[in-house]
Amino acid sequence: MKSLIDPSSRVTHFPELAAALDGMLTVLERAEYDADTVFIDVERALVERIRAVGREAIRALLCRWHPSSDEVRVDGARYRRMRQTTRGRYTCLDGTIEVERHLYREVGVRNGATVVPLELAAGMTAGMTPMAVEAFGQLAQALPTREAAAVADAACILDVSRSGWQRGIGRIGHELEAARFSVAEACIDAFEIADEATSVCVSVDRVAVPVAEPRRRPSGRPKKGAPKRPLDVVWRMAYCACLTLHDASGEVVGTMRHGEMPTAEASALLEDRLRSDLHELLHQRPDLDVVTIADGAAEMQHHLDRVTDGLDVAARLVDFWHAVEYLGAAASVMNRDLDCDKQRLLTRDRAAQRIAVELRTWLLGRENPPTAVTDALRYFENQGERMHYAAARSAGLPIGSGNVEATCKTLVAVRFKRAGARWTLPGGQAVMHMRSLAASGLWSTAARHLADLQRQRIEVPMAA
Repeated sequence: MKSLIDPSSRVTHFPELAAALDGMLTVLERAEYDADTVFIDVERALVERIRAVGREAIRALLCRWHPSSDEVRVDGARYRRMRQTTRGRYTCLDGTIEVERHLYREVGVRNGATVVPLELAAGMTAGMTPMAVEAFGQLAQALPTREAAAVADAACILDVSRSGWQRGIGRIGHELEAARFSVAEACIDAFEIADEATSVCVSVDRVAVPVAEPRRRPSGRPKKGAPKRPLDVVWRMAYCACLTLHDASGEVVGTMRHGEMPTAEASALLEDRLRSDLHELLHQRPDLDVVTIADGAAEMQHHLDRVTDGLDVAARLVDFWHAVEYLGAAASVMNRDLDCDKQRLLTRDRAAQRIAVELRTWLLGRENPPTAVTDALRYFENQGERMHYAAARSAGLPIGSGNVEATCKTLVAVRFKRAGARWTLPGGQAVMHMRSLAASGLWSTAARHLADLQRQRIEVPMAA
């Protein structure tokens, strides 16, 4: 058996790492049992020493990633090393590290752009290593900055101030938006379609989000203590959508979730994303049946019609439970058996048209018809052609929009509607984007893709 090389002879090449390892080993050597010693205190000291080892190891790695030549090439352009060194601060999983590095300025361009080769080679985003970006995004999409910072501290990862969390969200969000379509392609390629999937359901909905908007300052001199930038919190409608895979029994076997903050181009962006993802899913699995489900709002149905334009759609439906809600309100006024009507909708063809006739017949001759009944009649007459629930069920297709309702709650209600919350559109979109990827199980893929986009090949000329 080959003997291992003594680690002490190898670590001498990394003096700072050797010092960190020595500190960790010192804690272990002194960790003798003592009735007066609290274990958690020793554990904390040991974990901090372990983190120090991790920081020094990453620092040493970044130093090795930094070229020592006077000139490099990046994407075909020549860059020359500047004379003075600078210190860069970076965040890794184990905390913040400082690395002494050179800036390189583009050759042949007056006051040309500068680059930091080690950042490009490592694929850093927002001054974080790729693994730190992945952990940061998972926490940022799930929790407000104060809570995210507290969880990170308790888990002994990262080392970011509260303002640093806000800056990081903005910078990562900016990179996500800039690479929106390439990130989408990487994620749909990584999305696994279950073998038992037989259909894909496309659903769209809207949900209110508290948005901070500038308030017009009153004329005249501001009152003492008045805010310099007054804001109003207004409720705007954000878009949520999902592509849900179902098996032959109607059970969910996979979901991709999407969200867009209430901007002027939100609906168009959402449609483009849904259309692209749907076509890619069908390219991978042409045998999937396509179903569209939304509430009865014309806007939602038009979105779905445009997304599926040119495709063979097995069923275009309004949500079954929205129909039942209208019918239940009418049934309470008419003393009608709601359970019977539900069974008719689920088991008989053209049951919606028959129910509409019965509602109209009941209303004949009534001078002041109940609003609940007239509303139900109008809904069933307008949406009757999208209520073929019996045929959809017999084909093993879904008939409810519960998945997009859950998406609205998962993406928006849980994260965006906390007490006192208010959002700017860029900040909200950054969190919405990260959250939709995380809820789809694709944030790790997106974070890896961001690192791939940031990473560039550093070439050292032969003469250097």
